[in-house]
Amino acid sequence: MISGGAEFYTTLQRLASLETFKLATSRIPEAEIEQRANEELVLRYFAVRSYGDNFKGSVRDWLDHFMEDVLFGRTKAMHDTKEFEEFFVFISENFGDAAFSRSRDGEAFGRLAPAYFESVVGALAGNLDLVSGESSEDLKTRLSAIFETSAFKAVSGPGANSKGKMEDRINLVRKAFTKA
Repeated sequence: MISGGAEFYTTLQRLASLETFKLATSRIPEAEIEQRANEELVLRYFAVRSYGDNFKGSVRDWLDHFMEDVLFGRTKAMHDTKEFEEFFVFISENFGDAAFSRSRDGEAFGRLAPAYFESVVGALAGNLDLVSGESSEDLKTRLSAIFETSAFKAVSGPGANSKGKMEDRINLVRKAFTKA
């Protein structure tokens, strides 16, 4: 149970230091890690998983409100970290560092993109049964294919930090992994 600032920050640091998380998010530039972008992604994971209905205004405001609600005990969203840990084991084993980056010709490239991170977390965290039994290669191919569509690009480019566009990204990735 998170009961204050020190425990909250310790939880962020602990989760950000998990080897599976570090592998999956290794496309974060070192300069951004020094500014704690990795810890922000941990916060973003929990906000996407359990605080999406409260998204208003900018992403920054949404994350700030989420953090305040965690610290003041208005949400218990970060009390159970087991799902987070299992999710990043799955991501690191199946996608390596390619799950949260843009894709071209089936290959991930560039730095980690927060909008891509949100879409994969929102679609798959807590829903790994959608992809159970599929090969890593097939998973990578399906994710790359959706990232390369004009529909995904339309909701992940400039102005993508709205609740509607985030929900659209999540739904596109979820549909890409829904078994026919």
